[in-house]
Amino acid sequence: MTETALISACLQGEEQAQQRLYKLYLPYVFSLVRRFGVAEHDTKDVIQEVFIEIFVSLPRYRVKKGALKPWIKTVAIRKIVKFQRSRKAWQMLDFQEEVTPASDQSYALPVDLENGPTLALIRQLPDGFREVFNLKVIDGYSHQEIAEMLSISPGTSRSQLSRAKAILRDKIKKSAYYDHL
Repeated sequence: MTETALISACLQGEEQAQQRLYKLYLPYVFSLVRRFGVAEHDTKDVIQEVFIEIFVSLPRYRVKKGALKPWIKTVAIRKIVKFQRSRKAWQMLDFQEEVTPASDQSYALPVDLENGPTLALIRQLPDGFREVFNLKVIDGYSHQEIAEMLSISPGTSRSQLSRAKAILRDKIKKSAYYDHL
């Protein structure tokens, strides 16, 4: 079944198509929920809320504007952020000063975000730092988009990202994993 046919069947309320879409994208949504640091006891609830939002919003999805997976990613991230904010899972610090990088040297993280040491290190970041890091570095949102999503200023987003990167650099250097790079 093509993606377009699957979407069409879901829009017509076909339960098998909805189950297929759910099973197809469950691992992806689960990885987003894990990456954004949702508490383990809330994971099932957040996943359920994400899929409810996907099915409710599906009539607004436009195939011409792009593939389904990036659209699902956007819906999921917005729902996860909203859930985290409603739980007051973190307090964003409002850093208004402009951030200048410690050095011009680029720094790359090992990129196994599904499992392993990279995800573990990202999950150890303070909540606000982790959120901005995920949205900017991994998901590619601009600081302006992050600011709007999290109700902070773009300067705060830049500051949170700078501090997140510094913490990750330090954690990677201190970890046994770093010795094997």
